[in-house]
Amino acid sequence: MRKTLIKRMIDEDITNSDLAKTIGVTERTVKNKISGELDFKLSEVLKIRNKHFPKEKIEALFEDFPDKQSDKFNTAHTCS
Repeated sequence: MRKTLIKRMIDEDITNSDLAKTIGVTERTVKNKISGELDFKLSEVLKIRNKHFPKEKIEALFEDFPDKQSDKFNTAHTCS
């Protein structure tokens, strides 16, 4: 579960639908990504941060991301 992202979404009144439009997927896919069933791609993380949370560091928004594969989000390779 992406608790920090969820909290910031609530604070800023951002919906799953908003994120889905931003990254070009369905609301169901966003729900699965937020719940941890699916991983966000780095490109999706960047789009979300840049559009909805431009003042936030990626590491803060997505601090609970797994450090798995190179095509998945990895805090060691972020641009803030």
